[in-house]
Amino acid sequence: MEVGNLITEDYAGKQSINFVISELVNNIYDHTSFEKKYASHGYIYAQLYPIWKKLDITVYDDGLSIPGRFDKSNVDYENDCHAIEKALTQFTTIKNRQSERGNGLGSCMKLIKANKGSALIVSRKECLEVDEKRKKYHYHNLNNEKLFKGTLITLRFRDNPINFYEALDDGYIHGTPYKYVENNI
Repeated sequence: MEVGNLITEDYAGKQSINFVISELVNNIYDHTSFEKKYASHGYIYAQLYPIWKKLDITVYDDGLSIPGRFDKSNVDYENDCHAIEKALTQFTTIKNRQSERGNGLGSCMKLIKANKGSALIVSRKECLEVDEKRKKYHYHNLNNEKLFKGTLITLRFRDNPINFYEALDDGYIHGTPYKYVENNI
């Protein structure tokens, strides 16, 4: 059975889930070059929890990380948490894009917000946890000796259908509701 046939309208809707998968997988190819050996692997996992009425989608690559991509693109940022916040805005490191794509991660987070789902974004030394049901988010320092290689993004959708277009038009055009404050780690 194809994965697409397993997706129902219950968990944010087929259009939302297909969009999330497409955007997150494309982000690996757009921002982490396999040809230049920045990454060697990219993975996508999906798990449906019917009893708990939740759907997890996880994408991981062992590449540059969000801050690492910013370094390669000469983008200023304060620290890894700030880089994650910046990646959630309309900011992009892809220049002269021919398609209508862009800000895929920020758009995915808009869908999570509308669905009252949750998210975990881990990149290099820091991460962001979001729980929209409780309306909480928190940036964390991983406090480890070694860097986390690459980026891991897990989005958890609840059994809560949403309107795809209304969710993407949430009022945050050039910003994000997940503001990083340095002393808040």
